[in-house]
Amino acid sequence: MSTSGTVAFNLDLNNLIEEAFERTGTELRTGYDMRTARRSLNLLTIEWANRGINLWTIEQGQILFTTGQGLYPMPVDTIDILDAVIPIKLTSILVVFQRLLGQQSLIS
Repeated sequence: MSTSGTVAFNLDLNNLIEEAFERTGTELRTGYDMRTARRSLNLLTIEWANRGINLWTIEQGQILFTTGQGLYPMPVDTIDILDAVIPIKLTSILVVFQRLLGQQSLIS
């Protein structure tokens, strides 16, 4: 399935704050709630900028693993990896435990 590459979704700040309140099970009741939520969002984005995490510079990537290879080169423009997921099969974990514990086969 091909995509057009265009995005029409644009959530304004008021709707974003209202959605956040709803997800926490509360209701946006006063202007003070809106003002404090806006201040919290500003502080959060300032913190991210100070830590060097600019959301418009984050890119997702994928590296395919090869059995027996321990090191993988990163693209030249990669500065940091913020999050990584390494899928492991349950049978592989059981084999490791079997070797460490010296027990009979844990896999039926």
